[in-house]
Amino acid sequence: MLLRVELQEKLLQPPKLKMIIQKPVGDVTALQRTIVELEKDKTQYSQQLEQQCDVIDALKRDVASANAKLSDVTGT
Repeated sequence: MLLRVELQEKLLQPPKLKMIIQKPVGDVTALQRTIVELEKDKTQYSQQLEQQCDVIDALKRDVASANAKLSDVTGT
Protein backbone atom coordinates (compact mmCIF):
# COMPACT_ATOMS: atom_id res chain seq x y z
CA MET A 1 0.00 0.00 0.00
CA LEU A 2 2.81 2.36 0.89
CA LEU A 3 4.58 1.63 -2.40
CA ARG A 4 1.44 2.43 -4.32
CA VAL A 5 1.11 5.82 -2.58
CA GLU A 6 4.77 6.65 -3.25
CA LEU A 7 4.40 5.67 -6.89
CA GLN A 8 1.32 7.84 -7.29
CA GLU A 9 3.11 10.79 -5.70
CA LYS A 10 6.04 10.39 -8.09
CA LEU A 11 3.74 10.21 -11.08
CA LEU A 12 1.96 13.39 -10.01
CA GLN A 13 5.18 15.38 -9.59
CA PRO A 14 6.35 17.33 -12.63
CA PRO A 15 9.57 16.04 -14.17
CA LYS A 16 12.78 17.78 -13.15
CA LEU A 17 14.12 20.02 -15.86
CA LYS A 18 17.74 19.72 -16.90
CA MET A 19 19.64 22.96 -17.05
CA ILE A 20 21.78 23.39 -20.13
CA ILE A 21 24.54 25.95 -19.86
CA GLN A 22 26.09 27.14 -23.09
CA LYS A 23 29.37 28.96 -23.29
CA PRO A 24 29.46 32.17 -25.27
CA VAL A 25 30.40 31.61 -28.89
CA GLY A 26 33.35 34.00 -28.63
CA ASP A 27 35.04 31.88 -25.97
CA VAL A 28 34.65 28.71 -28.02
CA THR A 29 36.04 30.39 -31.12
CA ALA A 30 39.03 31.71 -29.18
CA LEU A 31 39.71 28.25 -27.76
CA GLN A 32 39.46 26.69 -31.21
CA ARG A 33 42.00 29.19 -32.53
CA THR A 34 44.31 28.39 -29.65
CA ILE A 35 44.01 24.67 -30.38
CA VAL A 36 44.88 25.21 -34.05
CA GLU A 37 47.92 27.31 -33.10
CA LEU A 38 49.08 24.68 -30.60
CA GLU A 39 48.72 21.94 -33.22
CA LYS A 40 50.86 23.97 -35.63
CA ASP A 41 53.49 24.50 -32.92
CA LYS A 42 53.46 20.79 -32.11
CA THR A 43 54.02 19.89 -35.75
CA GLN A 44 56.87 22.39 -36.04
CA TYR A 45 58.56 21.15 -32.86
CA SER A 46 58.13 17.52 -33.93
CA GLN A 47 59.91 18.29 -37.21
CA GLN A 48 62.72 20.09 -35.37
CA LEU A 49 63.09 17.16 -32.98
CA GLU A 50 63.27 14.71 -35.88
CA GLN A 51 65.98 16.81 -37.55
CA GLN A 52 67.97 17.04 -34.33
CA CYS A 53 67.70 13.26 -33.84
CA ASP A 54 69.03 12.76 -37.37
CA VAL A 55 72.00 15.03 -36.60
CA ILE A 56 72.68 13.17 -33.35
CA ASP A 57 72.59 9.80 -35.16
CA ALA A 58 75.03 11.08 -37.79
CA LEU A 59 77.37 12.39 -35.09
CA LYS A 60 77.23 9.04 -33.28
CA ARG A 61 78.27 7.29 -36.50
CA ASP A 62 81.11 9.78 -36.98
CA VAL A 63 82.36 9.24 -33.43
CA ALA A 64 82.17 5.46 -33.80
CA SER A 65 84.12 5.66 -37.06
CA ALA A 66 86.75 7.96 -35.55
CA ASN A 67 87.03 5.66 -32.54
CA ALA A 68 87.57 2.65 -34.81
CA LYS A 69 90.26 4.49 -36.80
CA LEU A 70 91.98 5.59 -33.59
CA SER A 71 91.95 2.01 -32.35
CA ASP A 72 93.52 0.86 -35.61
CA VAL A 73 96.28 3.46 -35.33
CA THR A 74 97.07 2.78 -31.67
CA GLY A 75 96.70 -0.97 -32.04
CA THR A 76 94.31 -1.42 -29.16
